[in-house]
Amino acid sequence: MITDRGFDAYENVEDKMVLAAQPNIDERAFYGVLKEFVNKAGSNSEASPVAISANVIAFFCAVLGRDVYQWIGDSKIHCRPFFLLSGKSGKARKGTSEALPRRVFMRVDEILQKRNNDHQCLNIHIGGLSSGEGICYAIRDAKNNDLGVADKRLLVIEAEFSNVLSNSRRETSTLSPVIRNLFDGRNLSPLTKNNQTSASDPHVVIIGHITSDELKSKISKSVEVTNGFLNRFLICYVAREKLVALPHATLPEDIDILANKIVEILGYISLKKSDSDGGVEIRMTAESERFWKKLYSRISQDSPGIVGSLLARSELYCRMLAMIFAVLDKNVSIEISHIKAAICWMKYVKDSVWHMFGNIEQQYRDAEVYELATKIFDLLRIRSMSSTEISKSLNHHKTSKEISEALSFLLNQSPARITQSKEDTKGRPKIIYAAKKAK
Repeated sequence: MITDRGFDAYENVEDKMVLAAQPNIDERAFYGVLKEFVNKAGSNSEASPVAISANVIAFFCAVLGRDVYQWIGDSKIHCRPFFLLSGKSGKARKGTSEALPRRVFMRVDEILQKRNNDHQCLNIHIGGLSSGEGICYAIRDAKNNDLGVADKRLLVIEAEFSNVLSNSRRETSTLSPVIRNLFDGRNLSPLTKNNQTSASDPHVVIIGHITSDELKSKISKSVEVTNGFLNRFLICYVAREKLVALPHATLPEDIDILANKIVEILGYISLKKSDSDGGVEIRMTAESERFWKKLYSRISQDSPGIVGSLLARSELYCRMLAMIFAVLDKNVSIEISHIKAAICWMKYVKDSVWHMFGNIEQQYRDAEVYELATKIFDLLRIRSMSSTEISKSLNHHKTSKEISEALSFLLNQSPARITQSKEDTKGRPKIIYAAKKAK
């Protein structure tokens, strides 16, 4: 379901967790050309708007390659998202959502090939992520008599992602570390003593499908939650939102309209690339930097347990998605509107993870602590206080235990959102709490 909430949940003081409800996405998440894809596909099929958009983003980023980048500290990140679409088996229409984007991007390649005989079509691998060695071979470097693969762009569509989770657990499997390195854009060195295949400058985008029941059963107590494997994926809950008894194929002229829009965007980036040394750097405007700083502490907040582990890369993904939306907007500067669209996506991912992994009883309790912690933090942003003063400011509606739990939550955030210090008095020292200022 599409709603008009998402960004506001980060901007406003009260960020309510979605308690086991099916997540809703803010319509502002469908930025620019994404809205046109959703409208075209949605009018003819039962495909989820979220899944359609995820596929469009994945196809586009795979085509884009490593030419576009953004610096985050000393790390260069590219437009290389990993999506994991999860819903009910057969009813979520996860596969259906891929059909229109695939047709459009095949048409994109046809148009570009007509303009340039040397154009390299995107390499798409359908399923079968069984080993790290297999991925490396698909984008291998030249060696001896093997000419290798010059184009390091690869889109992997894995319809049975549960197999990936199973294969990655094999004792001798290199699948998990290879996928983690691919997300980071690192060169793949020789994987084993007997297999000296390597791949430099890889650009692999992955979109996986899995039922929500399989996902929950596979990772409830698995190492993939804590080792940084699954938090490299944007986990999106997808569901069929309407019934279309007789779905129709999108008209060829509509395919051409969408394809030409993508070609225009790629042409814009190509022109920008020719003015630089082999790449296009995307930067925030001064206004968007100020906006990002204002929201950063909220986006960076930890969540407990499995949910927190799966959302650990929220800040990085928000920056990456904002960069993607800037490029889709034919812009080399990240504007506030691009960040807002990215935040809507991250809010949806957050709600999807809570929907699938939040134990309902514990979730209500965590939500209460979270809500009280947010209120206390906003009070401490105004002035430093003791726990007694905090209780007074809350009109004594909360017990000392509840306040203590909320303060502990704020102190144990990563990084901590508040500080505590002792203030000498005639009797026992008073503990004073203060909000940390954003840098």
